[in-house]
Amino acid sequence: MLFSIVDDEEIDEDIDENLIRVIHYLVAKKEFYGTHLDLCSKLNLSISAKKLQCLLKVNKTILEDNFITYEKGQKTTKARPIKMIYHGNEEL
Repeated sequence: MLFSIVDDEEIDEDIDENLIRVIHYLVAKKEFYGTHLDLCSKLNLSISAKKLQCLLKVNKTILEDNFITYEKGQKTTKARPIKMIYHGNEEL
């Protein structure tokens, strides 16, 4: 566990609350395999699976900055599987 003190100016308050919830979940659980809909359900997010997919795609650098890899699998007839893994402080 790492604790650091930061200035208020360094905190980006424009990060979407749903993205923050995803990051906190992955830090705690270390990995997620499933679909965007599964993740929305698991975290009780107030957005649709499609909106989550767009949110993760647009904020991929924020995920990488937090040591999280985000990979989309081949789309099936029902949904597109995703794999998200938290790597701690390892290099990606």
